[in-house]
Amino acid sequence: MSMMEQDYVWIATDSFTSLAHSITASSISSSMEGIVGVKSYISEKEQMFQDFYRRFRRQFGSEYPEEDNHEPGALAVQAYDAVWSVALAIRAPLYAPRGWAVPTDTKPLRIGVPLGSEFKQYVNPEFDELGNVSSFHGFSIELFKAIVSELPFYLPYEFFPYNGSYTDLVKKIYLKEFDAVVGDVAIVARRLQYAEFTHPYTESRLVMIVPLEKPANKALLFMKPFTKAMWMLIGIVTIYNGFIVWLIERNHWHELQGSPVHQTGAFLWLSFSSLFSLQGNMIFLFC
Repeated sequence: MSMMEQDYVWIATDSFTSLAHSITASSISSSMEGIVGVKSYISEKEQMFQDFYRRFRRQFGSEYPEEDNHEPGALAVQAYDAVWSVALAIRAPLYAPRGWAVPTDTKPLRIGVPLGSEFKQYVNPEFDELGNVSSFHGFSIELFKAIVSELPFYLPYEFFPYNGSYTDLVKKIYLKEFDAVVGDVAIVARRLQYAEFTHPYTESRLVMIVPLEKPANKALLFMKPFTKAMWMLIGIVTIYNGFIVWLIERNHWHELQGSPVHQTGAFLWLSFSSLFSLQGNMIFLFC
């Protein structure tokens, strides 16, 4: 389709660009020119990454010697970090943390919740008769409650609605007006300077939403080349041609004579057979 040439720009998401390390440079320069993409940033200067890099190349090369590329990709590093996070979480002590002011019933955690969420499946506030927020529901709220219920210590909290932008809501943590935020808050660079984020439960990516058409009836595929109006016009012209032939030839062709039912059948046969065959040798022309 010549859509990888000049005047075309493709935007690739992380799910594709994270695998680009396995493609040779010659393939990228020849077949992927004009592609713009973003990928996960991995700091290669840290000692932990250097240790993982050496062990990965050594073990991968011993298990798959036929492979030319032994470099660990972004997905391998993310899987390694995830395993380490789980391992450290299992080893963590199951008691109340020390060194911070434990919330009490008189001074619970102040949890900010956005009111302007477009996705009610994540955050759905309920209002009372006076228009005040009475409670919150949704996936983000229920997930937070489930996590708190699994803690080995009592953690009182209170939800506070916020009607500003998401960035301003996250900034409230930095200003110590809120202790945390619960909601469908996207993790973007400008918000990381104000607060730390938990592990995301949805992946940020570019998507395209297109209408889903119902599967067409295969028995009617022959009608696709023309519109309904065109098919109706073809039918009218065909019937008209058959009627003219029947009107001219009925007195000279005994097969077009007989009962009304027989003449109707002959008339329809003349109409539709003219679409597929030439009946000129059967028609008498009179001046």
